Amino acid sequence: MKTPGEIRDLVDSIFSLSKEQLEQLRVLINKDSGFEDKDKDTMNTVIDNVIAYNERFRVIKKYIDEYDYYSLLEHGAPDDEFDSYSERIADIVSADDSVEKIAENIAVVFDEGFAEGVIPETYMDLAAKIKKALMDKKYIIDELDKGIDNMENGRVTPHEESMKVIQRQYNDYTSCSKDEESRGMTDEQEGICIEALRWTLSKEFPVSNYSIGRYKEDAVCIQKSEQSWMVYVGYRNTKDNLTEHPNVVEACIGMIKAVSGGNIKRSDNLIDDFLSMIIVNREQFKTKERNDKNDI
Repeated sequence: MKTPGEIRDLVDSIFSLSKEQLEQLRVLINKDSGFEDKDKDTMNTVIDNVIAYNERFRVIKKYIDEYDYYSLLEHGAPDDEFDSYSERIADIVSADDSVEKIAENIAVVFDEGFAEGVIPETYMDLAAKIKKALMDKKYIIDELDKGIDNMENGRVTPHEESMKVIQRQYNDYTSCSKDEESRGMTDEQEGICIEALRWTLSKEFPVSNYSIGRYKEDAVCIQKSEQSWMVYVGYRNTKDNLTEHPNVVEACIGMIKAVSGGNIKRSDNLIDDFLSMIIVNREQFKTKERNDKNDI
């Protein structure tokens, strides 16, 4: 058992901790750790704020890097070239800010670094993307919190609410064509979901534990068939524990559960990361669709 002093040391280094480590720290704090209730409340608030900040930073970094001021990344600058700018912006913006306010803050931060006095209107498109992504992330987190509450009270099965949220979010872009009889994701959209799965699994597991798109011995595999998505364990050239799923999102969730090997807490955290990553990347779907229309 960690002493209060050791826990305080962890709190002091809180910004270097992963989300999983932060949740582990929360458990330590809330146990009989010798802290008074008011101190526990304060530390839990700090953890909540750091988790929220890290989520904002991840979203903002994505779009700041894509903006690539002066094309520095394109010409070989390190991947963290703009991280200090993204950190500063994440510090001063929120999902509740207007696009104009976010653009103003971006202009302030870039002016501090490059001293060029660029007007905020220059960053309106960038700010709109960040605002959209932050709003989507805020929405999905709020809905997932409701789903967790419902699960704890026995009203729904795990991730039933999550799937409803995702389905509502997909309704505006999952239709391949209004004239088609069936609705479904395009290959491009499915590919982005698979990349979100690959990113999610790579954070926690060695690649030897799973395979995406093909059979692999002694590994959990995900493959698309003509009628469905399959998740199974490759064992002696057979598809053991085979389950079939109607869409790629449900299959990816099944894959995460299978690779997690029954560790519910780990799989729940990874599923939340996977779903959030899809929402963050949804702008790619719409950008692709707009570009395709412009090419016609």
